[in-house]
Amino acid sequence: MTSFQDIALWYQDNPEIRMIVILGEVGNEDENKVADLIASGRITKPVIAWVVGTAAESFKTEVQFGHA
Repeated sequence: MTSFQDIALWYQDNPEIRMIVILGEVGNEDENKVADLIASGRITKPVIAWVVGTAAESFKTEVQFGHA
């Protein structure tokens, strides 16, 4: 199985790719592992990441986001 980290590193090492965009979901640790790669300096290209469901606490009632 291919992980976010595998893909992010492939993008990092591909000179034709200038930035990395990651779309994640609530309850997944892969985004944290990519953040560790950024913190360690292994990923140096700009990264934009959005983890779907991060606005749940903004609602006044309980919200369910799909299968997450």
